[in-house]
Amino acid sequence: MLLAIGSELTTGETRDTNSGELARSLSEAGVDVAWTSALPDRMDTVTAALRDALQAAGAWSSRRVGLGPNAGTT
Repeated sequence: MLLAIGSELTTGETRDTNSGELARSLSEAGVDVAWTSALPDRMDTVTAALRDALQAAGAWSSRRVGLGPNAGTT
């Protein structure tokens, strides 16, 4: 599962091209991507999605990249 987080993705303000590229790269490396999902910048929504993903997969990896003004901030 790939989670793309950003309200700009869920409102249609920005097109999520990164998930497709990442899924392609992972597939080429032999990693099965079951699905992708775009989530708004809401902690409760992100927390629930991460919880669901962990239950489904049993393992996970995280990568933080930014596209907007908060790119690279913590």
